Amino acid sequence: MTDFDLSVFINCPFDSTYHALLHTMLFSIVALGFQPRIASEKTDSGEIRLDKIVQLIRESKYSIHDLSKIKSAKKNEYYRLNMPFELGLDFGCRKYSGNTDACEKKFLVLGSIKYDYMRALSDISGVDIQYHNNDPQAMVKSIRHWFVANAGLRRSPSPHEIWFKSTDFNAEYVLFARSKGYSPNEMYEIPISELIDMIKKYLADNPITLSANYC
Repeated sequence: MTDFDLSVFINCPFDSTYHALLHTMLFSIVALGFQPRIASEKTDSGEIRLDKIVQLIRESKYSIHDLSKIKSAKKNEYYRLNMPFELGLDFGCRKYSGNTDACEKKFLVLGSIKYDYMRALSDISGVDIQYHNNDPQAMVKSIRHWFVANAGLRRSPSPHEIWFKSTDFNAEYVLFARSKGYSPNEMYEIPISELIDMIKKYLADNPITLSANYC
C-alpha cells in the first residue's frame, strides 16, 4: 500500500477536554495499521495552517471528522466552525479535485449525541454518523468497526482488545511523562508526532494478540 492508502486525516478539537478521546483515537488508528495525519503534527510558523490542512486532506485516503465539540457551551460563546469547515474541504476534495485518488477518499463522521448537529449543519442529513457519547471506549468501537467495513480489514483486533491495550499504554505513558518531569497538566501536551512514535514503539514491543477463537 502507498502512504495515501494508509493515511488518516484527523479533524477534531485540540483543547484539554478532548485529550482522552484524541489519545484513544490515535492509538486505535495505529493499532489497526494506519498512519494518523493531523495538523498539529508540524508546527512550522512559516506554513499557513489552511495550506497545511489542505495538503493533509489531499494526502489521506481516509478521514475522521469529529463534530462533537462544535456546539457552544456557554452563553454568548460562538459555535466552533473549524471542524465543519474542514469536513467541507474534504468533501470538496473528493467531489471536485478531479484526482483519481481523491475519488476513493472515505470519511468517518463522529458525534457525541445522536442527531445533535442537524440544527446547525442540516446539509449532512443522510450522512451515516457514528456516536461515541464522549466515551473513549465507545470511540474505539466506532473507529474499529468503520475501518473493518470500509478499508477491507481482515483479522483485526476487536474493540475490547484495542481498548485494553490502550489502557496499558496509557499507564506506561503516565509513568514515562512523570519520569521526564511533566506535571499532570503538561503530560498531555507533548508533540503529537512524538506521541504517535511512542504508540508505534509500544505496539511493536507489545503487539495485540488476537483471540484464538477469532472468526
